[in-house]
Amino acid sequence: MKKYLILTALVIVQALTSMAYSQGRYLDIPTFRQLTNDMTARITAPLEDQNGEICALIKVTANIDVTSLTFEPDGLGFQKIEQHPGELWIYLPNGSRYISAMHNDYSPYRNYRYPCNIESGNVYEMKIYAYKENDSTAVSSNSQMLVLRVEPAENSKLYIDNAEVPLKDGMFSAMMQKGVHTYMAESPMYEPSEGDIQLEEKEVTRTVNLRPQFGHLNIYSLPEADAKVFVNDKEVGVTPYKSDRLKAGTYNIRLEKEFFFPKDTSVVIFAGSTNEQTISMVSTIKPKEPRMTLIMAEAAFHPAQTCFGVMVGLVRKNGGYVRGRTDFGSVSTDMECNDKGELTSGGSGTPYYVEGSTSKSRLSITGGYLRQITSQFYGYVGGGYGDRTLAWETTDGKYAKNTDHSASGIALEAGGIGRFGNLAVSLGVQTISFKYTEASLGVGVFF
Repeated sequence: MKKYLILTALVIVQALTSMAYSQGRYLDIPTFRQLTNDMTARITAPLEDQNGEICALIKVTANIDVTSLTFEPDGLGFQKIEQHPGELWIYLPNGSRYISAMHNDYSPYRNYRYPCNIESGNVYEMKIYAYKENDSTAVSSNSQMLVLRVEPAENSKLYIDNAEVPLKDGMFSAMMQKGVHTYMAESPMYEPSEGDIQLEEKEVTRTVNLRPQFGHLNIYSLPEADAKVFVNDKEVGVTPYKSDRLKAGTYNIRLEKEFFFPKDTSVVIFAGSTNEQTISMVSTIKPKEPRMTLIMAEAAFHPAQTCFGVMVGLVRKNGGYVRGRTDFGSVSTDMECNDKGELTSGGSGTPYYVEGSTSKSRLSITGGYLRQITSQFYGYVGGGYGDRTLAWETTDGKYAKNTDHSASGIALEAGGIGRFGNLAVSLGVQTISFKYTEASLGVGVFF
């Protein structure tokens, strides 16, 4: 038991010592260049990767024992690492972007981005320099840390010096050669952003905020919800509808719902804003006409007599009415005569009459059909019973009914009613047995 405790303590002490020892000790990569005349990777010692493509080759040298160094690749990995006199050969796939260098006694150099494109069959030289802090012999570092964050992070891409670099949660960080580098960030439905970055003695940290090129659309339908929504002829949901991102521009909108006429319109989506539309739809089911009640007071005119009446009607599109007219008079006769005064009943001869002394009565009860022709005009026709009596007074105080100017029997009528809001005005004509005819004027209300 004591033996295991002692071994554990020694391991911990060694780890702490190594950590303390590495503090103030650094690795740098001052040189990385392509060896254009070196044919090792293409002719002398070629190696194929897993896809059957010739690997690129990096020849690594260092001012310390190069075999004491270890390396980590980017996502493409290494194909093989070989030891050669004074250097290591690292075979790696075409398109590799990064490498990290580690040593037990030095702080690691992580995510060194190759300053040139790694291409199949090419040979590159990478020099690693290990130095202590404040070491007068230390070379000045040719690299600096670059940290770029892209907002929004989701689905974003970042290109540095025209080559895509990996992002983790929208962030890129790596040691890069000092100098001017270009960058371009993009994301679907956002405006790309590009610019230059100058790497000097201090680390550069920058956030690239992309401007949206999309908006949103909210659609509501009246008088009912659950109408199908089509955007540019594609069904996307039902009302109330809230869209996902829509690229700024003009869209054709169509709403469809059973028992309603389809409704088409167009909307404009602006970047960074939400367009809200409330669309009214018209039912294909014609609404039931409200039943209206008509009450009208009337005056009927004849050259020899005026009477008054009341008309009451009920109507939607179609309806009916009843009407009554009277002059509030009554006549009782014992005889009948013609227009010449000759008795035709109740006596004979021609009695003497009191000049200008007459007695009149008027009564009719009718009903019929009432129809709405337009929104502001109604027509009616009807019939019933009518009576008009004219009697002449004789000198002996009796009355003779003038049958030439009296009528009794079937009454027929027709007319029209104009509607102005709730106000009604009517004009009509009524006849009794086509013997007595009068015109009428009425004023009333609909409710």
